[in-house]
Amino acid sequence: MMAGVAVGESISFDKVAAIYDATRGGLERGIRFAAAIEPFCGPGPVFEIGVGTGAIAKPLRDRLGRTVLGADLSGRMLGHAHTRLGGTVVQGDVSRLPVRDGALGTVIACWVLHLVGDAPATLRESRRVLGRDGRLVVISSRGELQPDDVDGAMVDLHDVLRGRIDVHEKLVPMAEAAGLALVTEVLTDPGTWNEAPADLIERLERRQWGALIDLDEAGFAEHVQPVIDRLRALPDPARPRTRIGRHRLFVFRPA
Repeated sequence: MMAGVAVGESISFDKVAAIYDATRGGLERGIRFAAAIEPFCGPGPVFEIGVGTGAIAKPLRDRLGRTVLGADLSGRMLGHAHTRLGGTVVQGDVSRLPVRDGALGTVIACWVLHLVGDAPATLRESRRVLGRDGRLVVISSRGELQPDDVDGAMVDLHDVLRGRIDVHEKLVPMAEAAGLALVTEVLTDPGTWNEAPADLIERLERRQWGALIDLDEAGFAEHVQPVIDRLRALPDPARPRTRIGRHRLFVFRPA
C-alpha cells in the first residue's frame, strides 16, 4: 500500500440519487464532460466506473456511436442510468469489474475516483481490463475555480474528511504502481454557472456532497459548520455569483 492512500468504504449515493442531476448540472454537465473525454478514447468498448445516472455515458455513447458500459455501487443512481442506457450498466464494486482481461478500449473515471474505498485496487483493475492501446481517462472532482468570495470561504472538505487522491501528486504515482503511464494532463474548457452562497449553505446542510453523506454530527460541527458560518457572513449571501471553473483531466495508457 502506498503511503498516504487510505482504504475504506466506497461512498454510495443512494441517499442523494433523487436530486443528483438537479444539483450537479444533469445532462448539460454530462454533455460538456463527454466532449472533453471523447478525443482521448481508445479504440473499442468504453466502460465508465461510477457511471451514476448515466449523465456522461449517454452523451458519450451518442458522440462515439458505440456501446458505453458502466458500473456503480448505488442501485438508486443506476435506476436513472438504466433509463438512459438500458441494460449496459450493472451494480457492483468498481475495484472488481465484470470484464475479461484486455477487453476494453477506454475506462473512464469522472468525478469518482476520490469516492472509491480502494483507489489503488480500482486502478489495477482498470489496467487489467484495458487493451494494449487502451486509455484510462480520469477527471478530478476538485474544480480549479476563478477566485471569488465564495471560493475564499470554502475549503476542500473531501480532502479534509477523507484525503483526496485524484490530484497529480497522488494519482500519478498510484497509477504508475498499477502499471499505467501518464500520457497527458490537461484542463477542461471552462464551465460557467450562477451560484449564491445561500445555495451552497443549503447543499452543505442537506449533506448533498459525497464526503458529507454519512458524516456524523461531531465531524459536521468541527469541519463543515465553520464553512457554513463563513459563507453566511459574506455580503448579500442570497445574491448569485457568476462562477467559472475547470477540472483536471488525466489520460493514462498501459505501461
